[in-house]
Amino acid sequence: MTLDGAWKATGDSTLTLVVLGAATALFQFILQYLFGAIALIPMVGPPLVFIPSILILPLVNASILSTMYGVFVEGRSLN
Repeated sequence: MTLDGAWKATGDSTLTLVVLGAATALFQFILQYLFGAIALIPMVGPPLVFIPSILILPLVNASILSTMYGVFVEGRSLN
């Protein structure tokens, strides 16, 4: 998909995309802050933080992007 095609597909949803971007950024900030606090626990913290930060956060971001693609490009509903 070209940038022009993506721009046309999301043209009427600017506010929705801004709110979704802000919510995603806030979610990421809170999780990174919590992971940073947990990582400070000696011997136990780093292994507890490694798996969620390497595996779970990218999967959450990929699911948000695939949902946006489905709604805006493919025309699926969120019901």
